[in-house]
Amino acid sequence: MTDQSTPQYGAPAFGEQPPAPPAPAKKKSTGKKVLGIVGIVVIALVIGAFKVGVREWFSAEDKTADAKAGDCLSALPAVAEGQETEASAEVLSCTDAAAAYTVLGRVDNQTEAQAQSPEVCAEFPETELAYRAMPESGPGYVLCIKPLDR
Repeated sequence: MTDQSTPQYGAPAFGEQPPAPPAPAKKKSTGKKVLGIVGIVVIALVIGAFKVGVREWFSAEDKTADAKAGDCLSALPAVAEGQETEASAEVLSCTDAAAAYTVLGRVDNQTEAQAQSPEVCAEFPETELAYRAMPESGPGYVLCIKPLDR
């Protein structure tokens, strides 16, 4: 036997107000959207920083890669005629006190043998020194240079 005063199946007793429906759960989608946007921005910044870092790392090896006629280079170690030495230079403003050489011309797509030829800078008769940049994986270039006139 069932007691008539007890509501069945959650129904309110006679004369009582039904219970208020439970408050809807707060949507987390707004927080998830913000978190997603922040995540995308962070990922984009990390990728951008990585690209800049890689570019800087590769360009740090060859600071004369974009050198052309009229540019100036930093000082190089003294080398006796007919001798070679490893050296690195960088392109500088010709008004920079550290600038020591003027680029007279550039000869691209040179093999090691072509770059070592005494004729490599023949079209630039004022050349006093040839600066060779020869990567291990392919042809390189030669900068035909002379001391900067001050």
